[in-house]
Amino acid sequence: EELLFQGTLADDWGLLPPHDLPDPNDSKPESWIDDAMMDDPTAVKPANWVDEKRIPDSEGSKPPEWDDDEDGEWEAPKIDNPAYKGDWVAQRIKNPAYRGVWEARRIPNPDFVDSPELYKYNDFGYVGFDIWQVKGGSIFDNIIIADSSSLHDVDAFAAKWRALQEVEQSQKKKEEEALAAAFERGRAARAARAAKDVAAKDAAAKVEGSDTGSSGIAKSESASSADSKGNAQSSQAK
Repeated sequence: EELLFQGTLADDWGLLPPHDLPDPNDSKPESWIDDAMMDDPTAVKPANWVDEKRIPDSEGSKPPEWDDDEDGEWEAPKIDNPAYKGDWVAQRIKNPAYRGVWEARRIPNPDFVDSPELYKYNDFGYVGFDIWQVKGGSIFDNIIIADSSSLHDVDAFAAKWRALQEVEQSQKKKEEEALAAAFERGRAARAARAAKDVAAKDAAAKVEGSDTGSSGIAKSESASSADSKGNAQSSQAK
């Protein structure tokens, strides 16, 4: 038998308050380093790195009507710097002083009260499953709910279910084989009908061609007879 999951209602379903909780009086030490990455202290910005985004327009010139006394000192307009490479950032490396994510120490929860008979109900009317699946049509049946005092019932039920499953699988296989055979018979019948239709069309085409040939011969013979009769009449006239 394959064990898919094992747990408790209290631990896995949150039906009881937690056994312990973070100590509200605990605080992270000032020396605690929780930055996993840091800037490389040996990294140096290249000398040719251009991080000035806007520069004065070298082609700009002060307008003739500009008066420094009235208009102030003239400054060339700014344009986008074609050599701009963006803000330089040092390479990131692992922080050797990293100590992990800090968590407050755990203390017993004063509100926790254990309930050994949390599972116990006089009657179970329904069983629910919270399952994520990618293919619909799954059926869940043959469910047994028991405790440690009735494990023999679980074993007997498992044996009965296994025997039933073997019968169901065998019946399913027979049905699938019968369905596949019926499909093959249907496909063969369709192929036979298609071949019969093609043969009938070919035979009809041959008959039509034969009739056309006979008509041509008959017309030729009639024409020859008419020519002979005409020649005879011409001879008598002479």
